[in-house]
Amino acid sequence: SMVVWVGLYCALTSVHLVANWWSLKLVALDWLNSWRLHFIVDQFLRSVNETNTDHVVVSNPMELSRIEPLLFLPELKRRKLCPIEMGVSFNRFARMSHHTSTSLQSVLSQKQKQNYILSVGHACRKRVKQKRRVLVAFSPECSNKDVAKAYLHACIVGHELASTSKEQRNDVEEIEIVKEVEVKAENKLTQLFPLFEMSASNAGWNLDRTEISNQGYEICYE
Repeated sequence: SMVVWVGLYCALTSVHLVANWWSLKLVALDWLNSWRLHFIVDQFLRSVNETNTDHVVVSNPMELSRIEPLLFLPELKRRKLCPIEMGVSFNRFARMSHHTSTSLQSVLSQKQKQNYILSVGHACRKRVKQKRRVLVAFSPECSNKDVAKAYLHACIVGHELASTSKEQRNDVEEIEIVKEVEVKAENKLTQLFPLFEMSASNAGWNLDRTEISNQGYEICYE
């Protein structure tokens, strides 16, 4: 009867979908997309804070393939770090960051060899703690490994901002807090990126193939 055929069709379709689901979970890719990069960086920073050793183990591609979501659904953000905006335009970077036109020129000249620039910005005219975000702008020469480094840098800044106990009373104090955090994060990055690179490589990740979603802008130096 029709009911039997419809029931059989639905049952076989369900089996087919479940089989495809589990087969995709067995595919272990060695490159980092946005979800994998965030997971690995977060795991790395938590391990460094907890163990404080020179040997940090992060999840390998097979381990992450089993827990990575396959559906393109919005995830609940459990972390309390400020938002990170990757690949922002120069106009957005200049408008939202704390830099003046003079200091911005200095930053651009100093960061050309790093292939990206990073700053803490604010989503409103009044610079308040609740509106902070980390802005990252790329140069055309920025490699995939540089992108992974920039994301690690941004997360370090986020952790430093979250751990600061200072409360700003005005824009000037907020900017001083942000500048202090950026200097501390820069120093930490110098120490941590070689360790992150080694940990990722030991786990089987190829940072040279990093591909993450971003706003798609680049800054050209002249």
